[in-house]
Amino acid sequence: MIDEKKAFDLLMEAAPDVAEKIREYVAKEIRLYAAAVLAATPEAGTGPRWIPCKEALPEKNIRVLTSISGTDLIHLQPGETLEEALERCRKAYTRVSIGFYGSDGWYGPDGFPEIAAPCAWMKLPEPYEEEEA
Repeated sequence: MIDEKKAFDLLMEAAPDVAEKIREYVAKEIRLYAAAVLAATPEAGTGPRWIPCKEALPEKNIRVLTSISGTDLIHLQPGETLEEALERCRKAYTRVSIGFYGSDGWYGPDGFPEIAAPCAWMKLPEPYEEEEA
């Protein structure tokens, strides 16, 4: 297993400009996620809710919060079939991300196709606007 902190430190040394872009991207995604979670906190039974993809899909090319079970990286264990590995990874890896539904499937926050498609989605909150005094 790779030590993620050590790997990031090595990246910082080898390519600080790339590492800084990764850091900025992750910080932006965390801010968007936090805003969505705060907006989704139901008050008196109102507010956004998770919508199962089986129930409905969002408008095309509109960013939404996604709940994904599975991973884009599959590691086969000795003697394991691909179907078994997919099921194991689906159960082990659940994440929340930001993505959009395009003309030919789901895309992640980076604009690349999602291999593990979302099982549910939620509208993002409106951006914060400072009130005029």
